[in-house]
Amino acid sequence: TKMSTWDFGSGYSSSYGDSYHGRPRTQQQSLLQVVIRKLVDSFDDEERQQHYHEIKADLDVAEENLDTLVQDHKEQLHRTLATFGKIDSTIKNSQAKVHMLKSSLQVCKTQLRCKREELKRLWLDEVKYKKM
Repeated sequence: TKMSTWDFGSGYSSSYGDSYHGRPRTQQQSLLQVVIRKLVDSFDDEERQQHYHEIKADLDVAEENLDTLVQDHKEQLHRTLATFGKIDSTIKNSQAKVHMLKSSLQVCKTQLRCKREELKRLWLDEVKYKKM
């Protein structure tokens, strides 16, 4: 990949270095803020034009790098998306099965309560029968 004057990864570097008017650069500082500041600090139209051409060249380099990265990783991205789709489908199927199991367990629990009540009733009937 080609390098530009702008460091897009760790804050922005330019011909001003690591600080601007004594203030350290931060990663939160946007590229747009740097460009605006650079253009505002320009003394005349010629300097602005020079900065404009530098920025345009850097953006062209960034676009070329992005296109290269997209092409390099296109197949991997497609495989990753296909794999993600399969995983998503498997998770949804598993969630449906878990929901069915929970429903089945609830039905079983209800049936067990009924059987328990029936057994308790039968036991009480037997106890009454023995006492007679």
